[in-house]
This record gives sequence, structure tokens and C-alpha cells, in this order.
Amino acid sequence: MERLRVIKNERRQLRGAGGEGRRELHREKPSVLRMVRALVWYALRVPPRELRLDLTLSNGQCFGWQRSPSDESTWIGVVGPRVVALRQTEEDCLFRCLGTARTAAPVRADDAEALVRAELSDLFQLDRFIAPMREEWSASDPRMQSVCAALSGMRILRQDPVECLFSFICSSNNNIGRITGMLQAIRRTYGERIPLSEPAVDGLRLSQDDFFAFPTAAALAAASETELRDLGLGYRAPYVLKTAETLVQRGDGWLGALRTARDPAYVRSELCGLMGVGPKVADCVALFSLDQADAIPVDTHVWTIACREYDSSLRSCASLTPEVYGRVGALFRSRYGSHAGWAHSVLFAAELPQFSRFLPVELQDELKRNAAAEREQKKRDREEAGRRRIAKAEAKAAKQAEAQAAAEQATAQEVAGGEREGDEPPALRRTRGSKRQPVADLGVRTPVGKTNALSRRRAARTGHAKDGGDGSVSSAACSEEEAGLTTVVASRHRAK
Repeated sequence: MERLRVIKNERRQLRGAGGEGRRELHREKPSVLRMVRALVWYALRVPPRELRLDLTLSNGQCFGWQRSPSDESTWIGVVGPRVVALRQTEEDCLFRCLGTARTAAPVRADDAEALVRAELSDLFQLDRFIAPMREEWSASDPRMQSVCAALSGMRILRQDPVECLFSFICSSNNNIGRITGMLQAIRRTYGERIPLSEPAVDGLRLSQDDFFAFPTAAALAAASETELRDLGLGYRAPYVLKTAETLVQRGDGWLGALRTARDPAYVRSELCGLMGVGPKVADCVALFSLDQADAIPVDTHVWTIACREYDSSLRSCASLTPEVYGRVGALFRSRYGSHAGWAHSVLFAAELPQFSRFLPVELQDELKRNAAAEREQKKRDREEAGRRRIAKAEAKAAKQAEAQAAAEQATAQEVAGGEREGDEPPALRRTRGSKRQPVADLGVRTPVGKTNALSRRRAARTGHAKDGGDGSVSSAACSEEEAGLTTVVASRHRAK
């Protein structure tokens, strides 16, 4: 601390010196400015009630920030082409730039602080104040008042749309650890490495190979599916590849232009046209990067909140169909207005175990009771679903058995009917009135050595078949007209 105080004094001297005096100080102590820039933290000028890093960077909306193991108040991540360190204090949020990509636009040293401050203000949307939102939400939902008070300072980020889109494509059916690993592998393979100007932050050693800018859509489109699968993306590999190709085809500005749309349903439909993007992923991208503050990503957790707090009739819905998805989103928007997505995220975070310690004891107990009741309900639902499956299988088996018995009975009646009539076997009755007639009706005689198989099968069923001696087959069950016609044809053949 003493060293930092001395450096700050030197910095004040440099600022207060005139032109010639400042140049003299630069000549005498050329390392002072470098030391100041390396060690000083800049104030973001936002109080904890408006921004809490621990609540904002770990609630599942982003996956690229690392918490310092030696100081839990310090976070390190990549913002655009820069590696940035953030620190939470009791009065403010501090920041410093640790490195910049070589391809980034050059910036004067005196302008670097203002540039990084502007980038962070945009990322955290510091132009939107949370306090008025909390008052509006609490007026429509008393329970929300205690949740907001406990999780004050949780904000929605305004991330880069390309990075946010591919992050949430990788998030489907996944957990935070694996998502983070996938995205780091993508950055390391296709992104630009950002060299660090500082090897350590407050005792935390940093590697020069740990920080990369997120790749462009063009860089991902040039990848192969095999490469992406080797990075651990699995079935998501073709989704990433095809979506990257689509973004390249539509141009650099297409995705970012969705920020100007004022209808979250329209933004969702546009995003759902991309491979690997469903309604939930689309609403996450819309809320966390495309300025759609009333977008509501709905999953089973959010559906559970809606069932418990707003509309118990949703429990009768068997699955999260598009209609049910829309109903849940409409419930949140009707209660929380234009920033319903922000309110939804606060309620969602309150249900997460890592944030329960911030909640009042009575609210923790309530959430535990709710969780226990939901587990019991899920158990009953599973048992009921099992009973329905068994009943359905039994009904299907009974129906099949009934159909088989009916078929056997019909066959028995058909055979019995043929025996009673005697002169007209069932096979001949089935062909009556059809265009296809028995062989005898057509006056066709089977050549020697090539007995008609159809006639032989008829004879076998009736037991009345006998050989005509010359290879022809006659049946005693045929009508007199058929027998006579067969005899005439046979006589003509012998006469030849």
C-alpha cells in the first residue's frame, strides 16, 4: 500500500508539472507512468446497489469470467479485444486493463481509461438504473420486494451478440462447467490471443496463453465439423458450423440489427431460423445481447415459478409446448412490464442454491418448503405417468387380442359357410363381381406340366381337386357352366 501511495503521488506531480517540468520528470523517472498504469485501479463509479459482480457474473447469463481464487472480490475476463480485471469494493466497482489484442485499433495511453470505462458501461448497461425497476416490481408483487432487496445489484449484461449466440447454442442440455470448457476451447482454437501487459494481479499469476478474443462468425464458418467435435461440442458441432455459415451469408450487421426491433416475438422467430436455436436459446440471446428487456427465457425452473406463483392451472399442461411457453412469458410481462426479463432473472437466481445465503431466513425456509413440495409433486407425476403407460399398454394388448379373436372367428365362419354351400368355395366367392375371374371362367387351360397354382390352392381348401389326366385341373366345386367350358377346351386340345 505504501508503494502504491508513492506512485500515486508521483502521478499527481506529473499531472501538475508544466510542459518542461513534466518532460524532465519523464526523463528522470521513465518507469513511473508504466508502474502507475500497471498498479492503479480505476473507479467505474457505480455503487453496489446498482452493480454486484458476484451476483451478475455468476447467474448463468455469461460464461467467460474467472473469479480470482486468492481474492473473491476480483474477476478477470475478456471484453471485446481486451482482458479486464474487475474488483468489487464496499463503495464502488474498480477496473483495470491487463492486455489488448494486437489487431485492436490503437488508442493513446491517456484515452485508454475512458475507452475501457465506456466498454464496461455498455456491457453492464449502467445507463439503466435498477432502483426504479425494483420499486415497480415490488408494487405488483410483495414477495419480489424481499428478493430484490437481497439480490440488489444483479444486472442483465449487454454482451456481444455473436459470442452470446454461440454460447447459448453450446448451453443446450449442458452444465456451467462443460459450457465454459467448450467456449474456452473455441476461443483458444479460432480466436486471437491477447497478450498480457501484467503477469499477475494481486498475487494471482496469469498465463499468456489463457486469454483469447471470441472468434468471428467467419472464423467459425471456416472450421470443420470434425474439428468442432474434437473440441467436445458433440452433437452441437453442426449447429455451430451451420449457424456461422448463415451469419456470414446474411452479413456482419444482420444479428446486431435485431437490437432495434421492439417485438421480442419477432426477434425470437428470426433467431429460431438458425440451426440449433430453439425458443429458450433465442430468448436468452435476445435478453442478454439484443436489448430485448422483456424477453422471457422459459425452462422447467421458470415454468415451476409461474405455476407456483402466478397460474396453478399450468400444472395440468403435460409439456412445455409453444402455447404454454407463450403463456408463461405473458404472465411475467403482464406483472413486470417493459423490463420483465430483468425481473425474471432475479426470481430465477433466487431459486439457485449459490444465492440462497443472500436471502432472508424466512425466504430461505419458504424456498426449501417449495422445493420439497415440488419434489413430491414430481414424484407423484412420475408415478401417475407410469400408471398411464401401463394402462395404455394393457389397453393396446387387449385391443390386439380382440382384433385377433375377431379375425379367427371370421375365418372359422367363412370356412363353415363354404362347407355348407358345397359347390362354391370361399376363394371363388371372394372373386365374384371382380374384374379378375378364376382361370376356368376365362377358358384358359393350364399347359401340361405347369399346373395352375391358384386352382391347386382352391382344390386343397375344398378337398375336391382331381387331376384331368392331361395336366388340366378341374374342381367338383365348380359350377356346371365352368365344368362344361373346361371340358370343351380340353376336347379341342385333344383333337389338335
